[in-house]
Amino acid sequence: MPGDLSVTGFDDLYIASYRDPPLTTIRQPMHEMGARAAEILLGLMRGEVSAKNVTLSGKLVVRDSTAPPQVLHAVRAR
Repeated sequence: MPGDLSVTGFDDLYIASYRDPPLTTIRQPMHEMGARAAEILLGLMRGEVSAKNVTLSGKLVVRDSTAPPQVLHAVRAR
């Protein structure tokens, strides 16, 4: 790995960087998620209407468990 297979994880757990090979992962914006949830909750308690969906961006943390895709050359029939 990653010569034959690329592997990714989610949450960027502490142990991900200590695996062999270190695991590529998606890091969630946990602080921002908590702050946004608290804002929504406080707004609801005041009787405000909240958005039904909230989208926050994660961050790709590239480590050694992934590689660019291999280019496969098609064989043309003659």
